[in-house]
Amino acid sequence: RPICVLRPGKDVVVLQGGSEALRDYVDFCRDVLKLHDDQVIWTKGKPTSLCLDLDIDDEAVSRIRDVVVARADESFMLVPMEVSDNFQRWAAGLQDLKSLKVFGETPDWVQAHASKRC
Repeated sequence: RPICVLRPGKDVVVLQGGSEALRDYVDFCRDVLKLHDDQVIWTKGKPTSLCLDLDIDDEAVSRIRDVVVARADESFMLVPMEVSDNFQRWAAGLQDLKSLKVFGETPDWVQAHASKRC
């Protein structure tokens, strides 16, 4: 889980809600790494959900937007597992934020080039 690389008071992560084990791990990391509660945005996902992008709803997008707007003097980068159609669905609601960039290839690039080998 990416929470172990968060910097106190700086980075924010979106995690799937619904898993007590994950919440316990986040509590542990928060205590050890001195993270703030507001550095984690929880989805309403089920603990068995395998795709975070499917769990991100308008409320989670709104929370991400609030963080970026509140810290307008900073730059932010979304770092998805992959820039999938599901990712692009919810990330489209944030595309007007100039200080927010996306790290990763687009689905068009993947479709055109992913099968090529060296």
